[in-house]
Amino acid sequence: MKLSSLIAQSTAKLALCSETPRLDAEILLSHTLNKSREDILTHPEIKLDVNQIKTYKKLLVRRQTGEPIAYLVGYKFFYGLKFKVNRHTLIPRPETELMVEQALKSIVCDTDCQTKNTIVLDVGTGSGAIIISLFKQLTINNKKLRIDFFATDISDNALRIAKQNAKNNRIKSIAFLKSDLLNHRKIKRLFQQEKPLVILANLPYLSQKIYTSAPVSVRGFEPATALVSGQNGLNHYQKLLTQLSTFLQTKNRKRQVVLFCEISPEQKLLIIKKIKLYFPKAEIKFFKDLAGKWRLVKIKLFPL
Repeated sequence: MKLSSLIAQSTAKLALCSETPRLDAEILLSHTLNKSREDILTHPEIKLDVNQIKTYKKLLVRRQTGEPIAYLVGYKFFYGLKFKVNRHTLIPRPETELMVEQALKSIVCDTDCQTKNTIVLDVGTGSGAIIISLFKQLTINNKKLRIDFFATDISDNALRIAKQNAKNNRIKSIAFLKSDLLNHRKIKRLFQQEKPLVILANLPYLSQKIYTSAPVSVRGFEPATALVSGQNGLNHYQKLLTQLSTFLQTKNRKRQVVLFCEISPEQKLLIIKKIKLYFPKAEIKFFKDLAGKWRLVKIKLFPL
């Protein structure tokens, strides 16, 4: 069978379960053949052997059940880098690149970060996509910055994937620690220092209602523990703010601490209330994603 005919047939089969059926078919086919999409599109004479056809058909069946492409092929691109993913990690989303962009601007343009050692901490790192992407940008383009990188996650399986992604991207200097948010002793010690601290948090933020109405590709395959956070979706962020309010009760009131949090658009007003409850003098700024939805909040935290 010609590749063009196979792609056309597969596209028709996937049309009911995917918004991008042809793209899905091409990605699965290139994965099966271990060739780029460009190769299979420019070389329609390529033929599949019996085993390849069986493998491809199995992938199609799995995709028809709603299983995400990233889990089928085992990776996802994020901020120009390739990240291994599996059912133990969330699939990195394009809107999360906004956190990397704004954190990068904050660090590079900050006078304190330019003159002092800076700490970057990724809480709930998952696949490690955020901190690895930020590490690459900061170390490649800003040789003079002195930064210590830390990442935490409560899941052993997620940490294994994050460490593998760091290795695959030739990074050795991120400390990955198993921790319930900030509870690890090494993380607590970071708050005793005077270095500028930038915290990245893409924690679970779906309400139970939104999760229930999420597409099957999310509900049926991605880990619920990395998605859902109580009735209003902010339980994890409230716990993080509680920990931060305890750790930042310090005499060092000039220390700069900046927190970035990804949220669901409808949570904007509610998270302002929670932030002000713990940090009344906090400076809060929101950013919209490419879809024009409020997605990221930047918080300058002042010690109590």
